[in-house]
Amino acid sequence: MSQISRRDAIKKVALLVGGTLALPDILKAWSSPSIDNLAARFTPAQEELIAEIAETIVPTTDTPGAKAAGVHKFIQKIVADCFEEADRKAFFEGLKGVDLQARDRFAHDFVQCSPAERTQVLRIFESAYFNDKANNSFWMTLKNLCVTGYFTSEIGCTQALRYEAIPGRYDGAMPYKKGDKAWAT
Repeated sequence: MSQISRRDAIKKVALLVGGTLALPDILKAWSSPSIDNLAARFTPAQEELIAEIAETIVPTTDTPGAKAAGVHKFIQKIVADCFEEADRKAFFEGLKGVDLQARDRFAHDFVQCSPAERTQVLRIFESAYFNDKANNSFWMTLKNLCVTGYFTSEIGCTQALRYEAIPGRYDGAMPYKKGDKAWAT
């Protein structure tokens, strides 16, 4: 066994104490509310537009929809924290495109459209994506963020899916009836 010198022991204790003191700041950085610092990136109109698009994709039915689950906040956080600047710019251009498409078709912005009109506008983006995937990645990015944000939210996990806080044993032959909810756990 090797012996540790007093100097090494003091260094390790200092590092341990310093790390323990710094830990709250490190943890705070991981969950920093960068969404609050996005005034320069997301306008209130853009936030409302994202919320209405998300609600059109995952509407309120017998379970709460995307707005109730806070999907628009999730999308803003992901765009702000995880997207490269070029991807962020493409995302904002895509949002402008949604409003432009609504104005061209219905003479008003997307948020003023009826639910049927909103669906028509988003179907244009859906078909454009399938016709030219390389130039229309905005749509699939937005759609994936909506679905991911919803099904990872508390509402999505506990109300739209079946949820067991402590799942039991694995049963590969669990009976399934048509219309059963999928499992979140």
